[in-house]
Amino acid sequence: MLYTDGIPEARNMHKKFYGIERLCEVVSQNWHLSAEQIKQAAIDDLRIFF
Repeated sequence: MLYTDGIPEARNMHKKFYGIERLCEVVSQNWHLSAEQIKQAAIDDLRIFF
């Protein structure tokens, strides 16, 4: 998996980092999907985080 450093370093309004662990969890939960669907799942989770 490739990602930009902007994803795990993103912070919400409480100044909490999204983190590599959360990104890896999303990928692990969606490993059976296509790359495009995994990307979308990560984006969706990032939006929920904020």
